[in-house]
Amino acid sequence: MGFDTIQYQVEERVATIIFDRPEALNALSPAMVKELRQAYADAEADDEVWILLVTGNGRAFCAGADVTEIPDDGRVVYDEPYLSTFPQWEAPQEGTPPFRTMTKPILTAVNGLCCGAGLDLVTTGDIVIASDRAEFFDPHVSIGLVSGREVVRLARALPTNIAMRMALMGRHERMSAQRAYDLGLVSEVVEHDRLLERAREIARTVNRNAPLAVRGTRLAIRRGRDLPLYEAEVMAETFRERVVRERIGRVLALDPSAPAVEFERHWHTWGELAASADAVAPLVRPGERVALLLRNRPPQLGLLLGLLRAGACVVAVNPGRGVERVRADLGSLTVTTVAGGQADLAAFAPRVRWFGSDALGSVEVTGDRPAPDDGELRPEVAVEMLTSGTTGPPKRVPLTYETFRRVLAGAKHYERSPDAGLRLRRGVVVVNAPLVHLGGLFRILQCVNDGRSFCLLERFRVEEWADAVRRHRPSTVSLVPAALRMVLDADLDPTDLSGVRSVISGTAPLSPEDADAFQARFGVPVLTSYAATEFGGGVAGWNLADHERYWAAKRGSVGRAHAGCALRVVDPDTGAPRGPDEPGLLEVRAAQLGADSGWTRTTDLARIDADGFLWILGRADQAIIRGGFKILPDEVRVALERDPRVRGAAVVGRPDARLGAVPVAAVEPRPGVTVTAEALLAAAAGVLARYELPVQLRVVEALPRTPSGKVDLAAVRELFTQQP
Repeated sequence: MGFDTIQYQVEERVATIIFDRPEALNALSPAMVKELRQAYADAEADDEVWILLVTGNGRAFCAGADVTEIPDDGRVVYDEPYLSTFPQWEAPQEGTPPFRTMTKPILTAVNGLCCGAGLDLVTTGDIVIASDRAEFFDPHVSIGLVSGREVVRLARALPTNIAMRMALMGRHERMSAQRAYDLGLVSEVVEHDRLLERAREIARTVNRNAPLAVRGTRLAIRRGRDLPLYEAEVMAETFRERVVRERIGRVLALDPSAPAVEFERHWHTWGELAASADAVAPLVRPGERVALLLRNRPPQLGLLLGLLRAGACVVAVNPGRGVERVRADLGSLTVTTVAGGQADLAAFAPRVRWFGSDALGSVEVTGDRPAPDDGELRPEVAVEMLTSGTTGPPKRVPLTYETFRRVLAGAKHYERSPDAGLRLRRGVVVVNAPLVHLGGLFRILQCVNDGRSFCLLERFRVEEWADAVRRHRPSTVSLVPAALRMVLDADLDPTDLSGVRSVISGTAPLSPEDADAFQARFGVPVLTSYAATEFGGGVAGWNLADHERYWAAKRGSVGRAHAGCALRVVDPDTGAPRGPDEPGLLEVRAAQLGADSGWTRTTDLARIDADGFLWILGRADQAIIRGGFKILPDEVRVALERDPRVRGAAVVGRPDARLGAVPVAAVEPRPGVTVTAEALLAAAAGVLARYELPVQLRVVEALPRTPSGKVDLAAVRELFTQQP
């Protein structure tokens, strides 16, 4: 709509509002107040606006209420919640004033005279700068009016005696821009002719940051000022939790007809995902724990997004672990609601409330809603995520909404165009990791957060994966080491991966020989990484620049610490930090866990060189002590996997009455290869010490693996307790 008393324009995500009554010193008339309300409402509702810039035209910023337009009765309303000096031109409406409902930051550029109600516009600005010609005063007592709202706000922005002096001196004393800066009323004084230019520079700088994080921070500061410290801190945490939740809802609503997720070559829209989320969100309370039987299928994806958007605590359950184990897992959770596909609910779930979904947009509720005081609430936790279960039963790690916000923000650091804008983006991501694993969950949330379409594979099969890569040509793909070896062994043409610039590989050790073989065959570098569910994701890894410069000299490393993360190696007994290339236990300080998280000790043996590159040497809790000799299973595994006949190997310890423990190994040969245990041990004897050689080696068709693609070491141990 057009305006008569103000100018309004949107450019580069900045809504500029210019008071445009210079002949009246931009005094606020009834018409101007209405137009200002409309302009603020328009800016708040426009997703293309991230910040408001407010200034005036002419020699005044705002001279307060236009006294020439006070109604005949002259009545002034002092409790009017927008501008207290306004005559009662209209009654306050629900949802006003704009300043109290605005979530977007306001940058105020005071270009000249500012008095009366204009002071209120200054104190409601989030960043305030002033021209060197600006001056401030409060004329109320000089015209026979009590200074109400304006001086109360001033008393919070200025020392009380300064605010009192300004109010009681009236129009007979004026504060200069420099004095306002010295007292903190404005944050910067600018040459008059550069005021608007400088304001736009500041707006662009603010807009480089994540917009929802900026809004949450603004609201936390504004609303927390009047609360006791503890209450303000609690309130600030709720704004943090809302960032991820609100982002999901906003992205789903951008373009309901646009394609969002492809599954089995059929595209589902953002609107279909939104329909599932809309159906689930009203059914749960923030923090309510809901067990979700997660499969890589669109209906479960819709349930997941709906629960997160509602602020629920999603308890991830892997339905692929076998009927008895899944039933036992669900029975131990003490949840009052279980969600998933109808067949999974019937097979596994206890008789509590069920959210069943076999199609996007359709959610069938069975059972009664829990009582308000029934069940534990964990409003800060987004997902209780399963670890991979490599060495034993999977355990759950609580990952907060704030952790996911930090992880998603940190991922922008590695993108060529780290734009956090709210829009749908081009390109299609191929998601082949299981959603029940952190890698798959993060990939999905990253796509939704960015507004990027993705192809969801139910499980990794080389043919389906290669078909998706050929059709969608993603620039980056993720392959766990086992999947990478399957791609190497498959009959794929290098042109199948012609659009791929890099492969990210993690969750398990990858031999440098396999990484080199992949790059030699497909021309694509493999960037290994180091992550753990306990850290909320990755803490170290390679990037393309490091790979090009350092890989030849540092092959086998898992890369350097991610931005904001820190790594160190310590003595296992004393905890004293070790120097470059000295082995010890790895400790991590993960940026996504917050600045106060401190150092977390892992069970990984590691070394870090002088350039900060990390090598994982094995796990301290898997070391095998054979008659006093210490054996690291990963070193034995690497020796076995050097054999060109071997696709993968796993080494574990077996109790021994005489020696304490001895190494045993399972080996998966490459497709089409027949090999004996004796031949493999003979080859390994040329690399390993005699005490490191496995006392038993079994050749298996396929190594047992967890859903994340890691070798299931507990299942490997069972191979050696069974009769051959």
